[in-house]
Amino acid sequence: RPRADDRPSRVRHPDPPQLVGAHPRVSVRAPRRRQVTPVMFFTVRELVQWLGLTVFEIWVNLVAVTFFTVALAVKVETGWGSWWLVFAPLFAGDALNAYFCTIVFIRMHLEGMYKVALMRGVWSLSFLLLLFVFKFLLCKKLSGQSGLVYSEVMSPIFILLQLILIRACQLH
Repeated sequence: RPRADDRPSRVRHPDPPQLVGAHPRVSVRAPRRRQVTPVMFFTVRELVQWLGLTVFEIWVNLVAVTFFTVALAVKVETGWGSWWLVFAPLFAGDALNAYFCTIVFIRMHLEGMYKVALMRGVWSLSFLLLLFVFKFLLCKKLSGQSGLVYSEVMSPIFILLQLILIRACQLH
């Protein structure tokens, strides 16, 4: 009695598609189309290019925003602490990023990349300064220490968005 593996296979594989009038040994297949799925998120490379931040700076900002979010939730739910204490992680993140940018600026300057160091330093300084001013004004507004309107508080963000827009247009 023959075993199952000794039997010839009854599954017949279809012949590859052939063109009419083509050589019997030559088959032509239509090239496969690569499916492109829409991606809604930016890649890390795009964020680094457009924002002018390094991956470390983005990581520091994400950690600061995480601690800020926890402090904000506790403040809203229990009324604990002042707004200055809630915003402390964001201010600490700005300080760490400023320290890191200073180190990068000095190292680039010492390596002789004067123009690149100056451009990166100006961009980092303006980015950090505008974000700090926004957070400072928002914290003063929420604490009731300032009579500014919210459009005035948001003005550093509007300026920063315009600078990012200009930078993105220069890159492409």
